Amino acid sequence: MSLYTGTNIITEERAIEIVKQLDNPAIYTTSENSYHWISEHLHFSDIPKKIELFKNKYKFRELTKSIFPNFYFREIPTKDLKRIEFDKIPLPFMLKPITGFFSMGVYKVSSYSEWVKTIDLIKEEIAQTKNLYPECVLNTNLFIIEEYIDGEEFAVDAYYNSIGEPVILGIFKHIFSSDNSVSQRVYCSSK
Repeated sequence: MSLYTGTNIITEERAIEIVKQLDNPAIYTTSENSYHWISEHLHFSDIPKKIELFKNKYKFRELTKSIFPNFYFREIPTKDLKRIEFDKIPLPFMLKPITGFFSMGVYKVSSYSEWVKTIDLIKEEIAQTKNLYPECVLNTNLFIIEEYIDGEEFAVDAYYNSIGEPVILGIFKHIFSSDNSVSQRVYCSSK
């Protein structure tokens, strides 16, 4: 694997045993694709539940509902997108896979005509990305519709330390090409 000489490689079984022995296990990963392994093998710990809370947009909105009680959001199966009562959703709104990344399947909808086009685009995108990522990374079987938040968007890279305090590694501003763009291609930060 072209690793540095002396790199300590352990088996999956040993990794599981190490986590079992720790009171507050910490895992560092550079890929969301490892979430599937973590949820499958570390189910005895609270790590999969914590990952799910941050990855699943609907569960995260449920968690923060008491802070933002008037914020509109709802979960909807992909198969029901065409049957939605469009006139009961506040415009504009965002449509996103329940879990996802790289803005895949994310659309801003401001009108009924955009909604009709969006459903067709989602079908195409699902066909193109099917089986590329585990469901815990990109789940296109369920979507969340949520109220559009106007303003600047920031990404915060952080983790929680062993006593539950957030440690911020970086704050990045997303720059979009237009009001309808959701593509997160440019990140700006200050020193």
